Amino acid sequence: ARDTRDSIWDPTRGTRLSLGSQLSGGPFMGDIHYFKPFTAAQSHWTLLTVEDWPFVLSSYQRAGYVTQFNVTKQVPVQDRYFIGGQDSLRGYSPSGEAGYHSGGKIYGVANLEFGFPLARERKKSIVKLVLFGDAGGSWDRVRDVSGRVGSGTRDIKTDVGIGLRFVTPAFPIRLDYGYGLNHRTGERLYQINFGLGPLF
Repeated sequence: ARDTRDSIWDPTRGTRLSLGSQLSGGPFMGDIHYFKPFTAAQSHWTLLTVEDWPFVLSSYQRAGYVTQFNVTKQVPVQDRYFIGGQDSLRGYSPSGEAGYHSGGKIYGVANLEFGFPLARERKKSIVKLVLFGDAGGSWDRVRDVSGRVGSGTRDIKTDVGIGLRFVTPAFPIRLDYGYGLNHRTGERLYQINFGLGPLF
């Protein structure tokens, strides 16, 4: 990983880039054999500062792939990618509203946040208001990947929302209201998400 952020919990500038992978089975034995590479990136820019109060734009991107090998014929459900909920598409439930119901073997998610402090102490933000938008999808095969935005299983889902950040000495606390823009009939249009720590 390469990290130039000025803060782990509340960055106002800098980037973080990471690559990784998981390997199950193969030389490590075991009953399930799969390979799971993934990548993540985030960037932060202070657009303006008003009396030492920063207004920050943050961008997050993640993508991953998983494939089985050897005697394993299918990637187990628990090792597939499910998107939705507090850490990805905040206007959708993680129970299959976005992407494949049984989880995808490929996924990509992008998040954009604009945040500014509501309260500061000792030149640090302790309460922030955040406006955000999310987009992403998960797919079973490479040929299923679509750039179309819509409510179909293969389509990219999008949402917008508003949230609060409480920056404690231990970790940030996130409270978000996300409104999905591409729900199917019968699905709840919004989600309220509670999370600990940064987005990722």
